[in-house]
Amino acid sequence: MSRSLNRCTLLGVLGKDAEVKHTSGGSSVASMSVATERSWKDKQSGEWKKETDWHRITAWNVENLAQYLTKGQRIYVEGRLQTRSYESNGETKYVTEVIAENIILAGGGNSGSSDSGGQQRAAGPRQDQRGQPDDDIPF
Repeated sequence: MSRSLNRCTLLGVLGKDAEVKHTSGGSSVASMSVATERSWKDKQSGEWKKETDWHRITAWNVENLAQYLTKGQRIYVEGRLQTRSYESNGETKYVTEVIAENIILAGGGNSGSSDSGGQQRAAGPRQDQRGQPDDDIPF
């Protein structure tokens, strides 16, 4: 039997606030879009170019973290890629998304994460020993 691996890691910025819905069974599901950028120097012109990619993220059971998943927040996401299909006007459409297993807030002095076991940890702004906001997070 051959082995395979479906693993995705992203560090980017949320394009808008996460949209949280609840299933009929009571589970929450958050949908969000994350922008990642890459830069390179054009060999002919010598100018720096930038390209932005948008990624669709789905995260289950992140009620405690959802309030921090706001537009402009930098997040680190680990998960797996999943492609699903649906019918629209008689046409089959396909969507590829990252099913998040771990989310870590990575900017703005906030910290929190959701791990793959379904437990989530979320905290307000980090504070230093004097109770002041700690904006010196190294990432």
